[in-house]
Amino acid sequence: MKEWCYKKVSTVFEFVFGPTSGTQGKQAPRIFLALVFLLGGLSWLAFFQCETKEPFFHAFDQHVGLKYFQVVQEAYQTLHIPYHVSEAIQPIQPTQRFLAIPESLYVLAPQAPLLAFLTIKHFMILNVLLHYVVGFWGCLALRKRFDLAPFAFLILFLLFNYNGHILAHTAAGHPWNGYFYLPFFVLFVFDAMERRTSAFETAAKIALVNLFMILQGSLHICVHCLLTLGLIFLFHPPARSSRRRDYILFRLCPK
Repeated sequence: MKEWCYKKVSTVFEFVFGPTSGTQGKQAPRIFLALVFLLGGLSWLAFFQCETKEPFFHAFDQHVGLKYFQVVQEAYQTLHIPYHVSEAIQPIQPTQRFLAIPESLYVLAPQAPLLAFLTIKHFMILNVLLHYVVGFWGCLALRKRFDLAPFAFLILFLLFNYNGHILAHTAAGHPWNGYFYLPFFVLFVFDAMERRTSAFETAAKIALVNLFMILQGSLHICVHCLLTLGLIFLFHPPARSSRRRDYILFRLCPK
């Protein structure tokens, strides 16, 4: 009996704290990931109903986001490009040139056409849930890359989805959905620093991630990523050596 209990306990500890590579082909990791995914989605749904006295969509800057979504919704329903709007809607620097507002959802965002069929409030909820899926996918990519144990992955998942930064910005109505692309940005930055792929492929992947951030109106997060790349370029030794090599090649063969 003691030996059986010891084996069961050791099996549980091996699953919880052991690397992913040691549990490939088993159903337990898949069930664990499915439960984490479903519970995370349900918690985000509950987040929109967390305010009882003050409805979620009346918080702080939500009214600004609602105006942005109204313009994009009208653009898809009328099939007109929203170059200008009748009234200035940007609160800090009012402008009627809608496409010049970097913090609004861009009309070419992949999920923007859904506004033609959904109410704005339903779209806002679905928009966060879709990006939750993107963020979970990115966390899975980091899990595979670093061979994270289920316990380590759970900590990563909780810190990524439920830290005060993203919760506060989402509740306040800020265009912060680009945050959910950060796992892919981190993954591709590690590829660049460790030179796992060609320079062109890594640069294209990082550029694509930043493009999706811009399409969501997450200008601030995109700028943070660019600053991170600049600091890595300046202070990471392999990046400095490659910069000097590229400079020498440019001098020798300018054309």
